[in-house]
Amino acid sequence: MSMERHKMELLSALEAYGRTDFYPFHMPGHKRNPQFMQLPQTGSIDITEIDGFDNLHHARGILKQAQEKAARVRGCRRAWFLVNGSTCGLLAAIAAATKRGGRILVARNSHKAVYNAIELCGLEPVYLYPQLHEGSGIYKAVDPEQIKALLEKYEGIQAVVITSPTYEGVVSDIKAISHMVHAYGIPLIVDSAHGAHLGYEEHFQPSAESLGADLVIESLHKTLPSMTQTAMLCQCSGRVSDRLLEKYLSMYETSSPSYVMMAAMDQCMSLMKAQGHELFEAFHKRLEDFYNDCQTLKNIRLMQEDDLCSVPGSGFDRSKLVLWVTKAPGMGPWLYDRLREDFHLQLEMASADYALAMTSICDTDQGFERLKAALKALDQELEQKEAGRAGKVEAFYGSETPVMSSSKAAGYTASARPLEDAAGYISSTYLYVYPPGIPLIVPGEEITKEIIALIKGYEQAGLTVLGFEETPESRESDQGKESGEHGKIILCYGKECIR
Repeated sequence: MSMERHKMELLSALEAYGRTDFYPFHMPGHKRNPQFMQLPQTGSIDITEIDGFDNLHHARGILKQAQEKAARVRGCRRAWFLVNGSTCGLLAAIAAATKRGGRILVARNSHKAVYNAIELCGLEPVYLYPQLHEGSGIYKAVDPEQIKALLEKYEGIQAVVITSPTYEGVVSDIKAISHMVHAYGIPLIVDSAHGAHLGYEEHFQPSAESLGADLVIESLHKTLPSMTQTAMLCQCSGRVSDRLLEKYLSMYETSSPSYVMMAAMDQCMSLMKAQGHELFEAFHKRLEDFYNDCQTLKNIRLMQEDDLCSVPGSGFDRSKLVLWVTKAPGMGPWLYDRLREDFHLQLEMASADYALAMTSICDTDQGFERLKAALKALDQELEQKEAGRAGKVEAFYGSETPVMSSSKAAGYTASARPLEDAAGYISSTYLYVYPPGIPLIVPGEEITKEIIALIKGYEQAGLTVLGFEETPESRESDQGKESGEHGKIILCYGKECIR
């Protein structure tokens, strides 16, 4: 019987999509460009730990050699392949760098994986809130002086975690921050999931590995030619034990890693070693031309370093095309939808006031030309368009410390309440827009009127906020209604938990 008759719906949908003219301004970084992905059909190389192919969790042969090559390419002491994405690298790094129940300093714009690690390890978080760009609501860089102030204020902090570059390409001053953190004898963990492409050419920001970070977690698949889920954990100093890192990687990473994925990582690192500088030099030229050509836009601003880098020492990764609709608030989803529906350009994400296009060395001149032409057409259309469908999403800054840690909060019995009636209660759940996956509220934090207004602002802009409890009543009320038109149910703890 022919395999054609046994194709699953998902596979058929993927194959059909691959035959369309939709252009990927989103991850993975290989952009479905066959020039950069030269693996054979996966069925012929999908194996397990058979003789001659080593074991990722006890690498002594071919995988050890591949990871050593990756470490040389990235300029670090050791590199571990991750087939569970940056998520498992963050979980392992935080677990290895702290003791259970200890205190950790975390930038509040961290990915949800960081908060999962805090809960799993029973840690007491101290939150650092980076500045926000007033017009777009984009987080700016972490200020080294903020780090210093919080390290002085809170005793017993065991590690510091920041994100650089951010989803929108903002790069913090890792050199200054690492120097400050090391003065306290603790490690700096950098979530550089969006920074695996940095450091190969002078026009791009340097890598976190080269600037003093102790542990750097990078997603190869986000910005380089590699398969989805592929990432690396890079160890740059001895401040965090190799043994503990390997212990926790064995817990958080699958015991059956994909050899296809690991081959993709090895191929990616070989390409960067052989042609990295040359490829990024050509990529820089394409980006430079694109930014120059977009200066004539009047209602859509292609954001740059001058917009987002007011924090001393910070920088900007120009491979992230941040398209801020300045015409009116709430127009980010409109831009995202129009580019997809009318021009077959699939962007990475939309926030309330902007949309994000991700680029890489694998993008083509044709792709950039299509995006440029589409933006110019929509920019002209915006001249006659009325105000957006939502009001401005206001910036929000919460407390440096939650009412209780997320692990402690898990010990209480939660109840469901309508979001509108939850002010003053303690959240038992994560609420977030995905992407980028930065929690708007974390278990153990107080639900305030400001947070409720922030959530409603995102929904009114057409974005989906994840994490609400579904009940039979809420599911029934959802039918036929647009996002934001009905009540939302949140799991929370009573006010008596604060006492």
